[in-house]
Amino acid sequence: MHDITDPRRRQEALAAAERKYRRLFQNSVTGMFQSHPDGRLIEANDALARMLGYADAADMKVKVQHMNQIYANPQDRGVMVARLIADGRVDGYVFRARHQNGSDVIVDLNAQIATDAAGSVTYIEGSAQDITARHLAEEALHRSEARYRTLVEHSQVGVYMMLDDHYTYVNQAFAATFG
Repeated sequence: MHDITDPRRRQEALAAAERKYRRLFQNSVTGMFQSHPDGRLIEANDALARMLGYADAADMKVKVQHMNQIYANPQDRGVMVARLIADGRVDGYVFRARHQNGSDVIVDLNAQIATDAAGSVTYIEGSAQDITARHLAEEALHRSEARYRTLVEHSQVGVYMMLDDHYTYVNQAFAATFG
C-alpha cells in the first residue's frame, strides 16, 4: 500500500499558488507582459491590453503578431532589447506606444530578461504604466513656466525675488531702476 496524500497536497498547493498568481497577473492595474526575444507576444494582462486599446489580453494576443506593432517608433524596441541584453534589465524606459486607434500612449516600461540554465534568453518580462497624462501635465507646466518667465523678464515693472536679504532674481526693469 502506498500513501499518496503528501504528493496530492503538494500538487493542490502548487495549483492554488498558480491560480493565485494568475489572478494577481490578470487583475493587476499595471500592464504586464512576457514576450519572446524575437518579438512574439507570449502573455499579456488585460491592463496592458486596455492601455493600448484592445478589448482584453486575448484580443491583444491575436492582433499583435510582433511587439514592434505596439511601438510608435519600432526602433525603440531594438534600443530597449539591446539595453536588456547588456544590463539584464531596464528601469524607467519611456517610449511612445501605438494605441489601436492610432494615437500615441506614453509608456514607462520596466523589464528584465529570463534565462535558461545555459544562460540563453528565454523571454522578456515586464510591466508598463501609461504616463501620458503625467507627460502632458509636465509639458503644460513647462509651457506655463516659459510664458511666466517671458512675462516677468519683459515686464516694464521691476520684479525681484529675495532670500535672506539677498536678491536671488531681478528682471531688467528692476536692474535699470535700481542699478
